[in-house]
Amino acid sequence: VAAKLSWVRSFGVGAVLGIPLWFWLPAWDTVLGEKRLAELCATEAGIKVIQIVELPKEQFDSSGLPIFFEPVARSREPGRTDALFGPDYRYAVSAEHVWGAGPASHAWIQRRRQALYLRNDDQLLAESINFFFQRGGPPSLGHSTLEHCALKETRVERHSAGALARAVFRQSPDKAEGKR
Repeated sequence: VAAKLSWVRSFGVGAVLGIPLWFWLPAWDTVLGEKRLAELCATEAGIKVIQIVELPKEQFDSSGLPIFFEPVARSREPGRTDALFGPDYRYAVSAEHVWGAGPASHAWIQRRRQALYLRNDDQLLAESINFFFQRGGPPSLGHSTLEHCALKETRVERHSAGALARAVFRQSPDKAEGKR
């Protein structure tokens, strides 16, 4: 009887210690990732405009976007994001893992850069940097969550090609041809 109680007692202690570890071990790097995400968001994230392009009023639609901007170009031409801004501009997206082991680990941070260039001389007009944090979690609770930097801009499209278009293209005060 004493041997049976010893086994139950040791199983109970193991369960009390083991169950919390089962939930905590897969997510231990989440705390470190949250701290690193906050640092990256504070120091690197945001939209940086290098050069504003002025266009005549008739070059804009009713929402304030240039008429040559095609936000649906990606769905019509998979993999071709350069068609978003017409023949004069090039839009590029890149992503790299900057913390964690990448998608195979429980928690990782990815840096996503969107940039808009003049096509003729490849001059950078603006870039948007955002960080995505894939949070680790207990294996028994299903999927993990994805967070990103919450920037000062209040538009829904704050990290989109549309946000870059609004930041770079402005209506010129006169109705002359567009200036760069």
